[in-house]
Amino acid sequence: MEKIDVHAHAIPPAYRAHLVAYGHEHPDGMPSIPAWSAASHLAFMEKMGIYMSILSITSPGTSLASHDDELNRRITREANDDLARTCREHSDKFRFFASLPLPDVDGALAEIDRVLDRDEQASEQQTGLAPGRMCVGFVILSNAAGTYPGDKSLAPVWEKLNERKAVVFVHPTSCHLCPSSSATAGHGEPPTASASTSSRNGRRAVSSYHPLPVLPNPMLEFPFDTTRAIVSLILSGTIQRNPDVQIIIPHAGAVLPPLIARFAAVSSFIVQAASATGQDAGVIAVSEQEVKKIFARRCYFDLSGTPFPDQLKMLLLVMPDARRILYGTDYPFTPGNALIAAKTVLDGALLQFFPGEKADKVMRENAAECILGQRE
Repeated sequence: MEKIDVHAHAIPPAYRAHLVAYGHEHPDGMPSIPAWSAASHLAFMEKMGIYMSILSITSPGTSLASHDDELNRRITREANDDLARTCREHSDKFRFFASLPLPDVDGALAEIDRVLDRDEQASEQQTGLAPGRMCVGFVILSNAAGTYPGDKSLAPVWEKLNERKAVVFVHPTSCHLCPSSSATAGHGEPPTASASTSSRNGRRAVSSYHPLPVLPNPMLEFPFDTTRAIVSLILSGTIQRNPDVQIIIPHAGAVLPPLIARFAAVSSFIVQAASATGQDAGVIAVSEQEVKKIFARRCYFDLSGTPFPDQLKMLLLVMPDARRILYGTDYPFTPGNALIAAKTVLDGALLQFFPGEKADKVMRENAAECILGQRE
């Protein structure tokens, strides 16, 4: 069964050096930065039956210097150019989602145009081994130093992505503590670890949150923060205002499926209470049916992580359309040897949940259409 892996990560040497320099030797509480090279990734793909992988930079992303937007822009450009180069060297095997230096809006707007325009020019000039575009969308972390994707400050970024008809892969990162008078009112003193302000970019300094320090954040906090990010996009109206953006939600929808009715109902309560007092609710009211319609028309869900059997069952209750499900491995942060050892079991589970032609859609056809623009 040939597969397209939409959830695959790259760690170029220069980016690895930046991670170490900025104190991320154990990203998000993980034991270490995993080893990665294009050659090892290709060997993994061959053993897994993956004929193409969509590479991306994962958490903590490319905004590593909280005090220096210009440095973050440089790190982002460097990472994107490294991935573009890798993809052109292996154009039959790799494409990539470009990173953005959020929450730096001006830097993100410039990088969207730079990456896409440069990629288009390279595609037009290429006559040898690498035809076509290498950048097939953008990866955005679930929060950018405490700023969630539906925040009004990021509206220009979404407008630009909409203008470019972009595919956006929302990848989780650690939650960040950020002082908020509304969030802490009536709940004692706000956290003190997040109270300082950067003098160079005017934004508050924040600290990543590890509620269970013995556990790495990807175990529990990543699904929670993905859920916050998508709820932020929906209740801010960001997804609704930008109809030409397609969203990829990882890890089988995180913990969104069982919470749809809850956050939809509470959104109505918030709006009603604010209206009664003449206040701005800060969110819009949505119904459960509206959320499911957004998922069915605007979102894709990848199967990275451990979706079998229970998490996927819940996702399919609210998203039964196999055309919206994508294959993903999370390699190399999910170790390749573990994925290879479990390949027979994982492939069997896929066939059990998606029999017949549905399996081809999930493993290959959906990604070919959504990301690569190829229709069967």
